[in-house]
Amino acid sequence: MKTNIATIALLSAFPTLSSAALNAVFEYEFDTSYDSSSTAVSDLSGAGNHATVTGENGGANIAVVTDIPTGGSQGTHSLNYSSTYGVVTTNAIDLLNNADVIANGGYTMTASFKGLSNNTRKIIDYAGTEYIGARSNNGGEVVIGISNTVPMILTTTEGLNVTDWNQITYSFAVTNASDPAAILGDIRVDLNGTVTTLNGQTLTDFGDSLDRSIGVGRHPSFSSDHFRGQIYAPAVYLGVSEVPEPGTTALLGLGGLALILRRRR
Repeated sequence: MKTNIATIALLSAFPTLSSAALNAVFEYEFDTSYDSSSTAVSDLSGAGNHATVTGENGGANIAVVTDIPTGGSQGTHSLNYSSTYGVVTTNAIDLLNNADVIANGGYTMTASFKGLSNNTRKIIDYAGTEYIGARSNNGGEVVIGISNTVPMILTTTEGLNVTDWNQITYSFAVTNASDPAAILGDIRVDLNGTVTTLNGQTLTDFGDSLDRSIGVGRHPSFSSDHFRGQIYAPAVYLGVSEVPEPGTTALLGLGGLALILRRRR
């Protein structure tokens, strides 16, 4: 596996950061993963967790557009769910099962997104229970889900940009796994460089019992919670990144780190 030169330079500049703690579940990048000419989505991480596109409005596929966040890879695109909405679902199920989460010390979801609409719309959603969502309610909110509950809602105060691109990384770090069906851990969300934490949360095995996939842009199993904006470079990992020193957080949010780590090939 080749490591991008930019990644080497970054990790040299920030020695407290570690990529070894992250084990990819999937990394999707458009057009390399999917160019809207078929329904197959390729996992670029090496984990082999490919996906399938299901279009629900305006055709069988989801459109790709050239509008991407600042710093995105030249020549890549974002998925545009605003007109041809649908879902990207992993072909495999139970990819964030509790046993794997315990073995890796947690899980991490990351993506860039743009565009809000009413009610919670899913950006990345495991089984309908652990997810990143967003909505236009109350002036704009990001919704973080775990165990089919909503312990965290983020607004413009916590870094949300309601008119432009957002970079978000949501991690759950295991602190006590004595009960595999009710894992204790801490949530950490980096939204455009603003970090919000919530300790002492419980990850149950409810999602595992449903035997569902991971959805990008919608609930993975039901035709609901459709995201109606754009999503760029979604990725999911087992494990969590080491937290940088406060000075490095100011220079580079964890979301920015995850975006660069996905460039490892």
